[in-house]
Amino acid sequence: MIAIKIDVQGTELDVLQSAKTIIGKHKPVIFFEYESEYIGDDEGSVQKEYMEFFETLGYDLYHNPSFGSLLPKIELMGYFNGDVIAFPRQQQ
Repeated sequence: MIAIKIDVQGTELDVLQSAKTIIGKHKPVIFFEYESEYIGDDEGSVQKEYMEFFETLGYDLYHNPSFGSLLPKIELMGYFNGDVIAFPRQQQ
């Protein structure tokens, strides 16, 4: 399994978009932190960009509240802070 961990204090989407070709080719599991406080006033459109990015590449997002636990599939809508794991659909 290939995995990517991203922790760049609010610019995760920029990193993801820069790595889109690699992500699309290798389908890694992706760990990242999503914090509404870093998004600013345009949170709704940024959340939509995240969801479209992962949907386009065939990923589902899950909330990981603590090591070893995984909550059901999520959508980044409304106020959300937390650790997220993105799984390519064929690896679930």
